[in-house]
Amino acid sequence: MSDVWPWIEKKAFTPEGQGRDSWLRNFHSFLPQVWGIQHDWNLPKKKDNWWSSDEIKSGSPLNIENLLLKPLRDAEVGFSYSIHMTMKKFSVLICYTEGLFRFDYQLSDDNPESKKIKTEYITERDIEESFDKNIAHTDVHIHLQKRNGEDFYNNIRFSSMSSNPFVILYQIAYQLIDYKSGKSNMRNQEKQRITKLIFDKRSELQISSKDLFGV
Repeated sequence: MSDVWPWIEKKAFTPEGQGRDSWLRNFHSFLPQVWGIQHDWNLPKKKDNWWSSDEIKSGSPLNIENLLLKPLRDAEVGFSYSIHMTMKKFSVLICYTEGLFRFDYQLSDDNPESKKIKTEYITERDIEESFDKNIAHTDVHIHLQKRNGEDFYNNIRFSSMSSNPFVILYQIAYQLIDYKSGKSNMRNQEKQRITKLIFDKRSELQISSKDLFGV
């Protein structure tokens, strides 16, 4: 079967209207759950047609202003984001103890429709392979490096291939699952969870963000 990712993206990562608020709210609830920590972050602020988040990190909050002056003893990675409500622009800031960088996106008006797929022929393996290619290990990705050239947690693979902010946010969240230990058990559990969810709901037009994030 051809790549089912456009079908997955439309189904799970393309909320419309007020569903975007719900998606972001449930995403914030999902993060401590999938990262296995106890923490609450403020919901993104809505101002001047933008959603803008505070710093989000798999641990205690980072102070971006002091990040380069006072590196943390236990190296951390965090991110924040801004999404324009027209869905035409968004940016993601990635910060870690060696520095920071930002993805900026300016989107066109083109929104190609995904090809119709006969869902009865989709297998869990199809979904898992598409997940691997578009979330877990994309063809084009960024590794964080230390200033001396060594990899900084080389199991983190951030991707800028998608022009969908909701895909980018989920991909970042997935890459920051248990990234310090280098083990893949927690990531595999999340991949299996979402693969099964999408497969079980393959006949539905859209997966609610509440179901998507299990909150």
